[in-house]
Amino acid sequence: MSSFSEKVVSAASDFVRADGSISVDEFFQTMGELIDEERESVIYEANEMVEFQYLVTLRDSGVTNMWGANSYLIQQFGMTRSEAKQVLVKWIQSFRLPFLEQPKDGRYSEETYDKMLLEHAEKSLGLDKILQEKK
Repeated sequence: MSSFSEKVVSAASDFVRADGSISVDEFFQTMGELIDEERESVIYEANEMVEFQYLVTLRDSGVTNMWGANSYLIQQFGMTRSEAKQVLVKWIQSFRLPFLEQPKDGRYSEETYDKMLLEHAEKSLGLDKILQEKK
């Protein structure tokens, strides 16, 4: 996915005429659409993080098995059953992502997160092999 600035540059080049002039009205309309799209993306990601943090809190509370979390999502966020299922499945699947790509939703304690971060750094730098050889 392109960054917002890459989208702006790409869109700007679409409105430069052969004589070098710019179709200003069309350019600003497209820029407005790009800004709206970016705003929607940021809001979606923020909402998703709140939902994921809620699921972590729910899991840690022990109130329900996570497969029963749909009804809690529906009650807390006013979702439909289908929306709640999508959020829950996406959250569960996010645990399969590589460590650094997982959401920072509080799923790990600070101590566990630091340990996993160190292990990741050791592996990516090859330090894990060096440490094994020294043992």
